[in-house]
Parts: sequence; structure tokens; C-alpha cells
Amino acid sequence: EAVVSTQSLVDLAYIYTKGHKARLQELKALLSHLDDILTIRDTSRRSLLLASNLFTNDFEDAVQSAIAVDAGCELIITDDKLFDEPFGLPVVSPDEFCKDYFTE
Repeated sequence: EAVVSTQSLVDLAYIYTKGHKARLQELKALLSHLDDILTIRDTSRRSLLLASNLFTNDFEDAVQSAIAVDAGCELIITDDKLFDEPFGLPVVSPDEFCKDYFTE
């Protein structure tokens, strides 16, 4: 099972449509499809408070991590090489994840 936070989807929408308003229809279709294949977790008050107590460098990363912990995730997949993970979950790149968890 894969989990994505609402914050990640907001970030995706911003990056995907920035300067490309024509992509709004594509974004709607993408978000609808993601809702079919991923569990979408809200950024809760609990996650914000947990992150605020434990973050060291990057509050946004800590919030993402707190959401992952609340969702029972086993790892975090990100391309952010400086991802600050205060909860001890393993952090892997998308390439590493695909190599380790999918076979050809």
C-alpha cells in the first residue's frame, strides 16, 4: 500500500502547473487517478504538533515524516537528498525503491 500526503499533492500541483496553466486539466485527471491507487492522508493537527516537537532542520520534511508515521509507513520515498527524517524511517530515492521492490 502506498500513502501520499495532501501536502505532497499540493506541492505537486504547484510545481506541475507553475507557468503552465494549460496543465490544469491534466492535473485534475492525474489527481483523480492518484486517488484510485494511493491512500491520501490529510495533514492533521497531530502531525503538525508531532513535527513541531521533533524537527531539527526542515519543518516540512518533519510534517511529511509525521504523516508517514501516523499512517504506519515503513519508509519514505523522495528525491530530496537532504530530507530531514526525525522519526528514523528509512529514506530511499524513487530509483532505489524501484530497484529494491520491483523486479523486471
